[in-house]
Amino acid sequence: MGWRRRVEDELAALTEELEGLDRQMEATAQDVAKAARAKTIPEAWLDTTGEDLAATISKAWATARQPLADLVSAVGKRVDRAMAPLEDKPKPTRSERLGLAWRTLVAMRWAGNTRSEVISLDQALLLSNNLHTLLVPRRERVLKLRNKVESDLLDMTGHRAVLADAMGRSSDPERREESTASARVELCLTVIQNLTTHLNRQVIEMNALLNKLSIDTQRAIVLASVVAEDRPESAQSEGLTKAELPQLAQLISLNETGMLSSVGLQQRRGRIDARFDDFFGEGAQARALLGPVEGMQETVSP
Repeated sequence: MGWRRRVEDELAALTEELEGLDRQMEATAQDVAKAARAKTIPEAWLDTTGEDLAATISKAWATARQPLADLVSAVGKRVDRAMAPLEDKPKPTRSERLGLAWRTLVAMRWAGNTRSEVISLDQALLLSNNLHTLLVPRRERVLKLRNKVESDLLDMTGHRAVLADAMGRSSDPERREESTASARVELCLTVIQNLTTHLNRQVIEMNALLNKLSIDTQRAIVLASVVAEDRPESAQSEGLTKAELPQLAQLISLNETGMLSSVGLQQRRGRIDARFDDFFGEGAQARALLGPVEGMQETVSP
């Protein structure tokens, strides 16, 4: 219970932090949209060129991303903990290996060992459900926001002369200088481009988070189904259900119809974990504020 409460508190704090970041991104995107419609650079940007806004958003995500990645990693670690007894077992067949290991684990659990390793699967699934609740809709929101800012940027880029002319009518004599006005417009457009690049990075990194979360969740579901089969009759009603894990219902249904393969999971896991480590492994935090990220065509695993 202590672990669950600690994780829930951490997730709640992180959710609040991300909601604040999202409000800030929405406000900045609205400023860009207003500028695109009015064909003029926001007055507040004429001195700062919006750099402070873009930098603040980037730094806020850099602060939130690693704790988020740590929670995603915790799901996989819980599954690994439940899998540990299998590591020293002979490997004649999958069913023999799983059956032998899980009969041992289940016997431990129902003998009254409430700290049995098998509890890790329930913890992994509950945490995964909560993380899906946070990440899936947020990824969609940021993607739509990125697309909107990019569209507004294209509009403004096509009206450079109009933007410079509007700035040339400024009451500030220095801003009326044609070369100065044009330079400021280009700088503002660059800042908006940097914002688009940053939002793009967020989408790609959330793809990596969701792919990692998905593969470890599928591992947990496959193992949990074996545990359920070996439970004593007196405990058949126990265990997490689709109603308790609404975000995972589709994956659970796939497993029930035999669509999740442990072999396929292991093959995909290596690639997904490597991509995850590229973004969130050792040294990745130092790269969080770097430039464009390749791979916008990435998709989230089913």
